[in-house]
Parts: sequence; C-alpha cells; structure tokens
Amino acid sequence: MKLLRVGYGLVVAGLVVAEMSYPLLFSSYREVPSVHGDIDRLRKARNGGVTAVDDVYGVVARTYATCPADTYLLINQPGVRVEDFQTLRHPEYGITLWESLKEYLGRVGTLGSFPRLDAPLDLDRLEHMLKRQCSAVVIEADETAEGDLFERYQDTAPRVIRLNLPPLPEEEPHRTVALKRHDELVFEAFKLTPSPFFALVYTSDVGEPFVPDADAFHRAKHWDIFADLVRLKRDPRNRGAYKKDERHTRSVNNEPISRVPPLAEKKRRDEKRAWKQRAQKTEELYLSKETVGTLIVVSVGLGLVYAVFRSVQAMGNYLTAADMSKTPSKLEETKKTK
Repeated sequence: MKLLRVGYGLVVAGLVVAEMSYPLLFSSYREVPSVHGDIDRLRKARNGGVTAVDDVYGVVARTYATCPADTYLLINQPGVRVEDFQTLRHPEYGITLWESLKEYLGRVGTLGSFPRLDAPLDLDRLEHMLKRQCSAVVIEADETAEGDLFERYQDTAPRVIRLNLPPLPEEEPHRTVALKRHDELVFEAFKLTPSPFFALVYTSDVGEPFVPDADAFHRAKHWDIFADLVRLKRDPRNRGAYKKDERHTRSVNNEPISRVPPLAEKKRRDEKRAWKQRAQKTEELYLSKETVGTLIVVSVGLGLVYAVFRSVQAMGNYLTAADMSKTPSKLEETKKTK
C-alpha cells in the first residue's frame, strides 16, 4: 500500500489518518518580558494549528533560564484533550472544572498556551535543566498519599515538583470527577510551598488524535487553551501581580540580575537586616566621645595621684635611711665603751 505524507496526516487509499497532538500550558508568576515576543511569534506561526515541540521547548527553557521561581511544578496528565479545557462546568453533572488552575494562571506574569504540539514536551530534560541552572532539588509528589502530596519545607533551595497524574478515564462521570480531583491537587501543591513565586508546566505525554483536514479542526486551529487568560496577559498591565511580592533588585530589562531565586533573596535580605540590628545593638554598647574623654581624664588623674604617692613613699624611705645613717649602731657604741 502506498503511503503519502500530506501536511500532518497520512493519506492511505485516499483517506486521511489522524495524527497525534499534545497540549501544553506553561507559566511563571514573575513576568519574564523577554519571552513574550517569542510566545506570540509561535502562536502566529502555527502550521495548521500545530506547533513544533523543539521551538516551544526553546521558549520554555528561556523562560526558566533566569530561575524566576522558587517552585517549578511539572504536571503530566496523560489523556487530557483539548476539549477538556473548553469545559469549565459540566452541563450534566454541574461540576466546575479548572478552578484552581485558572485562579493561579490569572495571577501569573508570563503565560504560554499551546493546544497542539507535534510531540510531547520532555519534562525530564526540563527537570535536568532546572537542576543544573537553578540548583533545584527534585520532589516526587504522591497523588495517592492519604496526607500531603509531599513534605512541607521552609529552606531556600528551589524545588522541582514532579506530579505524574494517573491517566484520565474515558467514561463519564468518572472523567469529569478525575479532572476535578486533579485540579484540586494543583491547589494543594500551591499550599505546601512557602513562596508565592511559582512556575507551572501542564502537559500530557499521551497524544490526542486529530485530523488536520477536518472542518472542526480548521475552525479551532487558532484557538488557545484558556483563551480568555491568554488575551488578558497580552496586556502588560495585567502581568504585574508578582511585584507586590518582589524582594530584590531588577535589571534594566526588568528581569532578575542574578539566578538566585526569590526565597533565597528574601533570606539574604532578612540576614542583612538581622546583621544591621546586631550591629546597632553593638554600637549601643560603645562609649560616646564625651564618656571616653572623661575616662581618659580620670585615668590620667589617677595616674598622677599614684605617681605622687610613689614619690612621697620614695622620699619617706630616703629620709628614713638618712636618719639611720646618722645614728651610731650598737656595734660602734660597744667598741667605744671598751
């Protein structure tokens, strides 16, 4: 059988075979202004609505290269489809979906939305980059745990949290219930981190079949995941929520000067403040110039008094010795008597 590649489909005996696509959302609470142009360029350059994963990975890597966050949550949700993101409230079961994720994304400074990649994003590669670039510590979240997803922490080391969710069931209402529960896990992860500076990557390593020439796909090829938020974040005025939590100096292009994460910057600033307070308390123990002058005068006076005392004592000893030299000793008196 002769196979021909046409666009993103395979023509087999005149029929178009479905291709596979992979959704992706990535974000940073702190704005990374330098990547907004790249994100818009890729959105406009979608070839038939599909984006090359290599191009997107380059933008994701540049977004996180400056280590803009304290926590990087990498979520893999096998089986999630584009249509899942379009349902915010299930009409039959009345279940509201994506509340936690949309609430978080509404506050971020940088947002990338790509409904269809031509291959899955390599989260292992991204994790390795964050460990090398940001000295991040990896945590494997356990969504089956009865308690917290992972153990709370308070130190300043950046974290990469891997959340590998179970595949979504196909049957309803189990699929909607699973999407709701998994969205709640995102909120739980937020609560367990000590810093608001958060980055999130949400994707699937299981492809979704689609037919590039289908009418439904052509109508939706320029559609974005959570398009309302994408439109909102195009306006720079809607990207600054992070500034109220900003703690360290910015460079000219409004990006971090160093790769030190915000929580580490906070610790550094707190230590500097504590050092100043300790120095101030130490200064309070120091004597003023007037006090030092008084002590010098008293010390000189006491020295003079002691010197006079020693002189008088020496003079007394001298006079005593002189008197004794004038008085004849008993031996001399005995010799004169004989």
